Amino acid sequence: MSKQCTVCMAAFALGLAAAAGTASNAWGLHDLLGNASEWTQDCWNESCTGTPADGRTWESGECGQRVFRGSTYSFVRSVLRLARRAETNSGNRCDGYGFRVVRTLGP
Repeated sequence: MSKQCTVCMAAFALGLAAAAGTASNAWGLHDLLGNASEWTQDCWNESCTGTPADGRTWESGECGQRVFRGSTYSFVRSVLRLARRAETNSGNRCDGYGFRVVRTLGP
């Protein structure tokens, strides 16, 4: 386990960690794992087959259920991974769900 990962796991053992508390990745992004699962606008579909290739929101499927990705500090280690994909009711609220603000850069 890397030093960064060890520091990160120690911080999360106590609950939420401070924003930008770990080093950024190769794309300059911080805190991709642990504080909150990312609640997306995508409607739930059992598989990823048919996902819009251009990054648009997936507006078909079970739209009463939304996709969330990643894991939150309250999950057990066995599901603590970036690739995690699950569904939740669109009206559900939880302190472990968050969202990431994004914008399009240039044409």
